[in-house]
Amino acid sequence: MTDTPEFDDFKTELRKLKTRKPLKPLLRRGDIQLRRLALTDVAALMLEDAARYFLLAAANLNRTQLKKATSDPEAVLVEKKLRQAYAVRERLPLTAPNPNRTLVTATPRGRHASPSPSRYDDMPAFDAE
Repeated sequence: MTDTPEFDDFKTELRKLKTRKPLKPLLRRGDIQLRRLALTDVAALMLEDAARYFLLAAANLNRTQLKKATSDPEAVLVEKKLRQAYAVRERLPLTAPNPNRTLVTATPRGRHASPSPSRYDDMPAFDAE
């Protein structure tokens, strides 16, 4: 995938989000506490492209799902200009990992960790019949 100037600008805007007023106070130990965002803050962030797609990704929504979510019975009770923000805010996780933080797994004396098999593979209780 080749980078275009527009894509580079978009990535730059995403990086700047963590220094902006609504999100900066919510950064704790490398995680963003998204559920503490006020509805008006979500609405303001939804007006900007980078913030909008960040919030949609965090809420696990695409544009079609967002359109359907704004017609939910609970969202209809909210005033019209805040419906999208309400739909996104209700689906945000409690926290989201900071995208700039790298997870490092250390092993003693430089050994490599191998994945262990799932302990639920041979349990028929989870099989639907």
